[in-house]
Amino acid sequence: MTMTTRLLQRARSCARAVVLPATLLTLCAGLSLGCANRYTIPSGAPTYAADAKVSVKVNKTGIRHVNIKVVHLAPLKRIDPTYSAYVVWFSVPGQGITRAGALSYKEKWRTGKLVATTPHPKFELIITIEQNPTAQQPSDKVIARRVVSKV
Repeated sequence: MTMTTRLLQRARSCARAVVLPATLLTLCAGLSLGCANRYTIPSGAPTYAADAKVSVKVNKTGIRHVNIKVVHLAPLKRIDPTYSAYVVWFSVPGQGITRAGALSYKEKWRTGKLVATTPHPKFELIITIEQNPTAQQPSDKVIARRVVSKV
């Protein structure tokens, strides 16, 4: 093997060592589509132990898929027997509040889950306790809230 061939091989090897990680970083940074933002939202009264884990993922059309899982949720009958559901809302300034849906609550595991969608890149996620699972306006019993932004 000639000196020139060895130098070329070494140069290619070094280039791969630099270019491949740089390419991967560029791809990950440039691909906001498919990457998820994750949030942990602590709860307030009356469900102090609950934590909401939220991930937001943008699809190719710009719609945000919001996956919500809340752990350590107290059974509603222990909080107030008149309430029957945990409901999630999206609040967008200038757009008002939209009902995302009721959490699918598993009393045995004390967890609630919901998958919802929104076209808005920034919104406030609000979780309330409601007397009616199909409520059209949130009650004042807010257990968790957080501004979520996925551009």
